[in-house]
Amino acid sequence: ALAGTVAVCSLMPLDPQKFMDYISRGNSYAHILHWLGDVSMLLRWQQLYSDSAMDVAREEGCLVVDARREFMARHDFNELLCPDGIHPSAKGHRLFRDVLCRKLAPAFA
Repeated sequence: ALAGTVAVCSLMPLDPQKFMDYISRGNSYAHILHWLGDVSMLLRWQQLYSDSAMDVAREEGCLVVDARREFMARHDFNELLCPDGIHPSAKGHRLFRDVLCRKLAPAFA
């Protein structure tokens, strides 16, 4: 049998306003906003999804990498995301790489 370590990473946080602006391009901003209730719902849904994935990972004994926390704690958060508000920028990718290396290194030592 193969042995290995399963690692599960949290979702990167999004910038709800930038993401709303991006997803509503060519669509009705007002209709999307009416359906959501408020723009911050995008962030809350994503947070709930990420938290649920982390809960399952912990219950299953997986190695958990909470990169989301690392992003959210940064004062330069706005520089860590692309203009679409959801994908990491080059600076965000470097932070993500650093977090992964730091968190995964003990599993491979």
